Amino acid sequence: MSKPKAELYGYPPRREKAAYALKWNALWAVGCWTIFYFVLVFLLAHEKPFWNDELFTFYISRLRNLSDVWNALLTGAEQIPPFFFVITRFLSAIFGFGHVGFRLPEALGYWLMCISLFHFVRVRLSPMYGLIAMAFPLVTASFDYAYEARPYGLVLGLCALALCCWQAASIYHLRTLSLVGLALSGAAALSCHYYALVGLSAIMVGECVRSIHRKKVDVGVWITFVLWIVPLVFFSPLIKAAQSYSGAFWSKPKWTNTLGFYNTLLTPTSLTLAVLLITLGLYSMLRWSENVGSVRIPRNIPIYEIAAVSAFAFVPVLGVILAQAVTGAFNFRYGLPAVIGVSILVAWSSSALAHQRAGIGVVLFLVLTALSLAHGVKLYFEVQGTLKDRMSSYQFVQTEATGTPVVIVDPHLFFELSHDVAERRSGMHLVYLADTSMALKYTNTDTVERGLQAMKRWAPLDVRSFNQFSAAHDTLLVYGYPGPFEWVVEDLIAGGWRLAVQGRNGNQLLFLARRPPGQ
Repeated sequence: MSKPKAELYGYPPRREKAAYALKWNALWAVGCWTIFYFVLVFLLAHEKPFWNDELFTFYISRLRNLSDVWNALLTGAEQIPPFFFVITRFLSAIFGFGHVGFRLPEALGYWLMCISLFHFVRVRLSPMYGLIAMAFPLVTASFDYAYEARPYGLVLGLCALALCCWQAASIYHLRTLSLVGLALSGAAALSCHYYALVGLSAIMVGECVRSIHRKKVDVGVWITFVLWIVPLVFFSPLIKAAQSYSGAFWSKPKWTNTLGFYNTLLTPTSLTLAVLLITLGLYSMLRWSENVGSVRIPRNIPIYEIAAVSAFAFVPVLGVILAQAVTGAFNFRYGLPAVIGVSILVAWSSSALAHQRAGIGVVLFLVLTALSLAHGVKLYFEVQGTLKDRMSSYQFVQTEATGTPVVIVDPHLFFELSHDVAERRSGMHLVYLADTSMALKYTNTDTVERGLQAMKRWAPLDVRSFNQFSAAHDTLLVYGYPGPFEWVVEDLIAGGWRLAVQGRNGNQLLFLARRPPGQ
């Protein structure tokens, strides 16, 4: 009996040919999506002006040498490990200190997260559902950090890479290389931001479940977990300096932070649909087996990977626990690794509900890509609005306050406008009046005041003592608007100063403040 033509010519069987086709089609999709991603990110990065937090990165990264960077971090004004600044210095030295070059590390880190999500899902399911995990983060609020010069994009990429390395180590695929990658990616994540620990702890949760499931401890994996801590020992002086800011930190941990996180990460409608989808999908996946006639079909995804991914999705809870117990500080950005877990759960659930049909996976991927484009367009217009507001404030102050010092009451606006003044060399004189005791009295935090007082050593900031400056002037020009860190106007009114509105720029007011007679 003659052999089928496929076997005669060495062709793979039909099922294998379909698998190969899916694999290569998925790789083409990843390549096209990568081009789409970088075009979108670079456009947003080019247009968006540097804001307050990015300016900390900007000026510290440009210090003369790494020793100066270390000394700047020892002030506690910036609570981030030095490796982030090393990466920023290196890439910006190559690509320039423009908006795109300066934000390139985060763009690469976020892309690495998306590619790692694709790979993690592809190992257990169809590559087409890996595309869903890859595309989903771009329709969440986490995408904002793909073009922001802060360490969060890098942390996301390194945590997702660590998850892939852990998966590879658990199935003994390129075991030595996987363990080295797990150790290095975890240590690098912690060297970019201390709160990367909450993301990495999700992998530890998965390994604990794996140890129980196997009834055996994987010594190699646990050794890599210990190696993660090595950078923290080296950075202990910096951690101690950062802890000095935790007592009155501007964002204290609350259990309601967890609900607020998911509400911010996803729109309320998307959150409801995602929870329904994930719940139904997990129900399908957690069944140990399914009888189909006389054939038993095993579950594709091991219980320990489900545990790790679920722990990633609940990273904000882990972050609040850590903040309540140790750091005293929690912000939305610290919980961003949750997008890793949520994206994988969405892909898994879609696969379970669609019975792994590749066609449905392709449709969902195309829908997510279209939504990503729509989200990117929305962000572009928001960036243009921010740029317009900044330029409007700059031009307004320049017009209304020629030759006179202007007190900017909002610390973020002060830093941003001072940077713009230095970049344009316009000669405007902007002043910020700092007083930690007053800030604590009116805003319950002094970290912003202390940060600006420290940063004036390295950035073009004129930060003065409130009491000394107000005592030396009978009249003050005061510009700003009510905000969470603004207290100067309130204290001037309480002190009897007479304020008259000199001009208005949107919701920002320019006051002429006069000292009361007899003082």
